[in-house]
Amino acid sequence: MESNPEAMGAMGGMITLFLLVGFWVFMSLTFVGIANKLGHTEHAWWGWVPIMNTFLIIEMAGKPMHWFIFLLIPIVNIIVFTMLWMEIAKRRGFSPFVGVLCILPFVQFISMGMLAWGVGSTPNRFPAGSQPSPVAPNPMQQPRVPQPPMGPPPPRG
Repeated sequence: MESNPEAMGAMGGMITLFLLVGFWVFMSLTFVGIANKLGHTEHAWWGWVPIMNTFLIIEMAGKPMHWFIFLLIPIVNIIVFTMLWMEIAKRRGFSPFVGVLCILPFVQFISMGMLAWGVGSTPNRFPAGSQPSPVAPNPMQQPRVPQPPMGPPPPRG
């Protein structure tokens, strides 16, 4: 049985293509999931567009859009991406260390999946511009007694 180099090359190319498309779909789903959890639902679709997803990362981190310029500078972009992912992890209620893991190859699939579908200490932030729901009072907490103001007494008159 002879091996055909052209057929082997074509098969390797198809496998590589399927893997790359699979990675792209997974990463896009995590971008959309994180954006929805952080209340950026109107721009969540940016996660599917290759350059726009970088702007989505900047928006989710709450940084100004001119940070994109820093991402174009070699070496600086690694530091800036780390800072962005650390801020996103904090906003999702995870340790900033999870954000550091988002820039490491292969580990990023686990950490970004945690950010997208995991439950942090603040699993669903309220959408931008809206108010959080009121917190019910704790029945075990003692009521606060007003203290008299400090300083000299007011003049009588």
